[in-house]
Amino acid sequence: MNNRPSDGTGGADTTDVHGVRLAIEQAPFPHLLLHAEGAVSLPSVRDALRALEDARRTTASLTTLVIDALDVSRFGRGAVVEIARWIPRNGAGLERVIVVSTSTQLRSSVHALAACARSIRVESVETREGAQALLSAPTLSLTG
Repeated sequence: MNNRPSDGTGGADTTDVHGVRLAIEQAPFPHLLLHAEGAVSLPSVRDALRALEDARRTTASLTTLVIDALDVSRFGRGAVVEIARWIPRNGAGLERVIVVSTSTQLRSSVHALAACARSIRVESVETREGAQALLSAPTLSLTG
């Protein structure tokens, strides 16, 4: 994951939807990236999540979702909850979600609602470097 989201070069598939961008990033291993910036509204989040569902259907092997919301200036009413609700409702097949945001509202909402999907590990960081470190770190089995 770079400091700037991929512009579609280097093998990343990209979908832009009103300030919320979906990409398939290849490094350090293939993962889904939901990048949001500016003022994020509920309709733009819903459109991006529909694109995410389509991407999951065509690339079911991707088991990590990174939600990069560092560049969001304002979340519209319901946008945070919509992102958080998507994980337990539509996250089948995901093993890990990494939230990159300084918004405690987004991070706590994702953690709270993702608790309903016990098979998904949710991690949150406040920097892209922290997300990069999480992506590069080996994952441990939680099954014991």
